[in-house]
Amino acid sequence: MGKKEYLACLISLVMLGLTACSDNANKTGSEVSSGTSSAEEKDYGYGFDKFGFSRFDVETAESLTYENKTKIVYLTNYDTTFTTTDDDPRIYDEIYIENTVNEYLDKNGYDFYVDFVMNGEFDFKTGELYPNMDVYESMLKNNEQVDIVNTGLGMSALGGYGDTFNLFVERGYLEPLNDYFQTDSGKAFYDGFDGIVWKQTTCADGMIYGKTTDYTLAQPLVLLLNGDVCNEYGVNTDDIQSLEDLEPYLQSLADEGKRGLLLDSTCELYYEMAGFCRYKGVYINAETGLAENIFENEKALKYLKTVYEYSQNGYISNNVDIANDAYICSLSPAMPLYYDSSKIVSSGYLQQEELNGVVGISSSSKNKETAFELLALLNTDEELANIIYNGAEGRNYAVKDGEKYPNKNALPFYDVAATMTNSIIAESNSQDNQSKRENIAICWEHSEVSPFYGLEVSDDLAEKLEKTAAVYDDFYGLFYGDYGEYQSLDEALFAANEQLKAAGIDEVLNELNEQHGKFDKE
Repeated sequence: MGKKEYLACLISLVMLGLTACSDNANKTGSEVSSGTSSAEEKDYGYGFDKFGFSRFDVETAESLTYENKTKIVYLTNYDTTFTTTDDDPRIYDEIYIENTVNEYLDKNGYDFYVDFVMNGEFDFKTGELYPNMDVYESMLKNNEQVDIVNTGLGMSALGGYGDTFNLFVERGYLEPLNDYFQTDSGKAFYDGFDGIVWKQTTCADGMIYGKTTDYTLAQPLVLLLNGDVCNEYGVNTDDIQSLEDLEPYLQSLADEGKRGLLLDSTCELYYEMAGFCRYKGVYINAETGLAENIFENEKALKYLKTVYEYSQNGYISNNVDIANDAYICSLSPAMPLYYDSSKIVSSGYLQQEELNGVVGISSSSKNKETAFELLALLNTDEELANIIYNGAEGRNYAVKDGEKYPNKNALPFYDVAATMTNSIIAESNSQDNQSKRENIAICWEHSEVSPFYGLEVSDDLAEKLEKTAAVYDDFYGLFYGDYGEYQSLDEALFAANEQLKAAGIDEVLNELNEQHGKFDKE
């Protein structure tokens, strides 16, 4: 799934109150085809509704409180008011989950308890999708307690906010965490994530203001194999480590009129195959640390020629709606929490991107140290993580053939992008990649920070970059086998380079590298 497609999916799901992309959206091959045939059993796969009880009455359930303990209010990114309709009566078992968390904290001797606040509990914009920024500011205005806060999704395309993390920081809403990381619980919290995760929430002043819920903004590309087709054509998946390894099998499918390699046109990361990242639409050679014309780079040209040959041979499809049994493999951005991302074929790069959904300590909190202790616990304690992420067997999920299936009438908080805990350490459910812990470690190992990360260029240069970036965008199809009006790769490359020169690429690259050199020294 491409980055644009994934973002669109994520936004849509939040709007509808879902907790993950549809069951098969991120699965291929044997994962998809493993569903059973009867309608009754298929319903089990979506969300088992036969637990022997009906929907919970969340209006009359009571949250546990403790007179002698500190209350910590956690403003989450969940809006459970949008999750129940007549046609689809899914509902979150929120009070039960919260009470079980607090019982666990009480049993283990902690002197605090938590109130998980869903942003839908606030009715000041009835019927609208409101970002957490609005909810948080409303709480401050009304002198309501908030100790831990999720900055929420960026909804700029829908009239909301973009880059919510940096907006929270700019408005002084988040507490720096650096000193808290010196405590024992803070060290365990910090060490539980790769440095590239913290890099995303480290600002220019060197302060870390929160923990992102997107652990893979630096996404390597992976070969995502279709298990059923691999079995049908006798593919030894252990031997597939590159696009070149696929060729004999792709030829077998081509002989039958099938296109066996999916290069999704919405994926914006194929340049990683040549060891490049991007800055404002211009390509950066990660090995040299310099901006250069990717269409003149030897490694990039080798990749483009391979794609061209595969395209000419009828191996490549750009149709994301192609039937799952029609291709052997797709070249996709790694999403280790959703699907097998172990066959990495490129490095991933942390680049200039909007950052949303960061969880931090509210600067308005009167219980900052206690709030941080809870936040650290939520990200390091596996038993606590499972209470939140999976709930209780027989109530929030059932187990069938070794897999967990959530009860849509009593859902736990199992959305990897919004859960109040660390979804990596929680046990996997049917929505997860079953090897998520191992896969995310592999992805982190193959992820780097772009050499141009954090660079701000002059307005004059930014305008020049737009012109060259527009040319690159026009010719991005070369990376996935779409040559537009041109008859061959060579013809397309000649036209691209001519247009780049007319846009002043040589001057742009020189100025960009010069400004980066000064930034690097600083």
